[in-house]
Amino acid sequence: MWRGCGFFGYGPNFIGRGGFDLFPYWYIMLGVKVVIGIAFIFAAIYLAKLLLNKTYAKGISSAALEILNERYAKGEIDEQEYISRKKKILGY
Repeated sequence: MWRGCGFFGYGPNFIGRGGFDLFPYWYIMLGVKVVIGIAFIFAAIYLAKLLLNKTYAKGISSAALEILNERYAKGEIDEQEYISRKKKILGY
């Protein structure tokens, strides 16, 4: 059909018969690229939230730990209660 013209007889688009052989392939690859792009965006948002949450939680837990240490030093709570609350604050 395209003998003697195009690239090794495969037509003007080098793919064959005018480029229509791989017609559905392009839509599938476009869909895959969109899905991968969306996955990267969600991964970036998730990692940003995770890092910000850890930084924020670290500040809260250090403040709570300071208050707990002060109360224990003043004698307001006993050792058993101090240990149990410290485990809760640190997430043990």
